[in-house]
Amino acid sequence: MFWKARGRSTVWSFKHSNRVGSWWFTEGVLQQALSESGGNKTATLHWLRDRLAVSLDWSDCDRIAQLSLHANNAIPAIEAWGLPVRQFSPAAVSNKDVDMSEYWRRYSAMFQGQKTQYFLPFVPESRVREYW
Repeated sequence: MFWKARGRSTVWSFKHSNRVGSWWFTEGVLQQALSESGGNKTATLHWLRDRLAVSLDWSDCDRIAQLSLHANNAIPAIEAWGLPVRQFSPAAVSNKDVDMSEYWRRYSAMFQGQKTQYFLPFVPESRVREYW
């Protein structure tokens, strides 16, 4: 599959400076998140983390970036479906930044997933801008 459309987005972490990551979602998912969150930025980011199933130890998910391609540009993409997962990944126990009391408090809590995401093996950094 190749992506040709404009307006793809990703959630990222300012602290970890990972704006140009590999996982992206469509403008439709972003608009649904904004609509269901009443336009509130914090609520939108929580909605996206839950529906994209981004583990708490993977990213702070405090920013959104957008990828825009010109009409004749295309990049390879692999489509994936977000599955329900625990809120912390299995690797969280070895992460020194994870508060273990928070880990155990949320041990059985799940993110719902259920949104389509795209893995982009190549992201043209010059086409990525901060959404907020």
